[in-house]
Amino acid sequence: MYWIYDIPTWLLGVLAVAVFLFVSLGGLLLSHGFIRERLMLSNETNNAVCGYISGIGAVLGLLLGFVAVATWQAFNNAASLATREAAEVGSLYLDVSSYPPPYAKNMQEILKTYLTTVIDTEWPAQMRGQVAHDGMRHLHRLHHEIFTFEPKTINQQVLQAEVFHALNNVLNARRMRLDAVDDGLPAPLWYVVLIGSVVSIATTYFFHFPSFKVHLILTGKFALFTGIMVFLIAAVDNPFRGEVSISPDLYRMMLESWSTNP
Repeated sequence: MYWIYDIPTWLLGVLAVAVFLFVSLGGLLLSHGFIRERLMLSNETNNAVCGYISGIGAVLGLLLGFVAVATWQAFNNAASLATREAAEVGSLYLDVSSYPPPYAKNMQEILKTYLTTVIDTEWPAQMRGQVAHDGMRHLHRLHHEIFTFEPKTINQQVLQAEVFHALNNVLNARRMRLDAVDDGLPAPLWYVVLIGSVVSIATTYFFHFPSFKVHLILTGKFALFTGIMVFLIAAVDNPFRGEVSISPDLYRMMLESWSTNP
């Protein structure tokens, strides 16, 4: 179902709500006559149906609420990982700026190239659910550049150790970001959400209303709310996919600041 992230978010919302309305109202139209005749619904059966739908609705509400909170927390966690990587790269840039020329200039250019690769190559791949490793070759170049520098003073030895530590932090932050590319709800949980939604909506078919139009309106409102909740969960389920996703704007801002204040 990853194709849903290739369409605009507003269209995804419209489609989600439309599908739930079509299925729920279509099911009511097809089953209304059969249920009414075979099960002999009446005003007395409404109390029993209310009890059932209250229980099912409570469970569905808790499930949707839990899933919505879990997906939002995963989204925020992925955003924090991207922010952490950008911060670690910024700290490393400041550290390597203390090297004597031409090492400082070379290392700064490598880090600029790394961020450009992350923005222009790795991020579009992440939006397709792919993990790209193009940026690693630039970090390998940086490691080689640091390793070839031979410190001659105690201050340079301290700087060398600090730069290696900062580079390790960047590598760890990068790995954690890439690990989050595939984050999302497991398929069984999606099955539970969708099946639970269908069962809850189908339960409304057993109400007895003197007016069938009222029955359609109330069932449609229930389906509308459920469709909106499912759309919300789907929109933020994969933090790096679709329009509602984590952007590389922080990386761009850092790259622009380096260009302005080298």
